[in-house]
Amino acid sequence: DYDPESFGEGQLPRNSFAHEFDFLDNMEPTAPMDSVSPPSSIASLSPGYSPADRRSSVYIPPYRVPDAFPGVEGENCECETPPVVPPTAAQNEWAEEVAQQLGVAVADLPAPMSPRGATTCNCTNSSGEVEAYHWVNVEPVPNSRRFIISPADITYSAGNYWVPHLVGGLASPQDKMPMAQYPLQARADRISPLPATSHKDRIGVRFARYIDQVEARSRICDGDSVSERCTTPCSPGDAVVAEIGSVRIPARIVSALSARGFVV
Repeated sequence: DYDPESFGEGQLPRNSFAHEFDFLDNMEPTAPMDSVSPPSSIASLSPGYSPADRRSSVYIPPYRVPDAFPGVEGENCECETPPVVPPTAAQNEWAEEVAQQLGVAVADLPAPMSPRGATTCNCTNSSGEVEAYHWVNVEPVPNSRRFIISPADITYSAGNYWVPHLVGGLASPQDKMPMAQYPLQARADRISPLPATSHKDRIGVRFARYIDQVEARSRICDGDSVSERCTTPCSPGDAVVAEIGSVRIPARIVSALSARGFVV
């Protein structure tokens, strides 16, 4: 049986990563016979050709680009830009005088500071503490000057930041791109490897993927207090295992405070 007290003992030589942990692997693998691959791969060893072999569909795994520091947490903010205020007649007259003195056209003058004022935001953070996100999504509200800022999950293709958004990670033959183009980035903005991480903070993809997958599984039942997957019958006196951060300790239920709260 696995003993947490002897984690890594005899498996990781001192000052070396030559022998990685056997269990540090992809937690969402694809079976060889289920893979979407070109005809020269192991998928074509099955009897007959599959549609993927003939048409060369592309499958992007959910953790092709993992986040080594997953932290999709925080409140949403609804912001509004002030209305555009056209320049007054006095301002236009002053701009014409300046352009005449400089010998240039009015259109060639530097753009003045916007008189519209500052953008205002209303966040749902009730604690009053300042929150910082690693990455955010900005979604405009149709037919208004408002937009919503929300924390973003930069894992690709399982997250919600990078594009294209693929249903089930599958790209049709007509829509597919070379694998190196996923996720899509503008040529002038291209960063490789993703995500942008300082040199001293970068770790191997295998380790980053494992950290990202463990974090995702730790939050899989957040906000779910009704489904059988996330609930189990219990009563005072039952022996349980309490997970507090990265620590697991044996505990016993004393009383129930609510549907999701207990005293142990």
